[in-house]
Amino acid sequence: MFNNFQDMQRFFSDPFASPFEGLTKPTREAAVKFGAITAEATDYTKKSFEKGQAHFEKLAGVKSPEEAFQLQTSFARSAYDDCIGRIEKITEMYSDLVKAAVPQADNSLPKAATKGR
Repeated sequence: MFNNFQDMQRFFSDPFASPFEGLTKPTREAAVKFGAITAEATDYTKKSFEKGQAHFEKLAGVKSPEEAFQLQTSFARSAYDDCIGRIEKITEMYSDLVKAAVPQADNSLPKAATKGR
């Protein structure tokens, strides 16, 4: 059950803190990171809607088809660049989420399972 005296001492000093801490820490970190991802996606949606609304207001005042085409082209390019930038940022946030949560869960589950024996 115990490999050495330090293992036994660590177990009896606080038998419940380590297993539960190991199991709940990844969940807490995941919740915080999901909140940040949600905030980022919400912010992008809001800004995208505002930019689209402003674009259509400008488009309504256009006098010629060439001007409308130019305005639409620049808006599409800008919207595409914004979208790709946000996708990269959110992808990086998901990557950080997985890196933070998965290895800790894998390392803590066997420890938690053997800790209570």
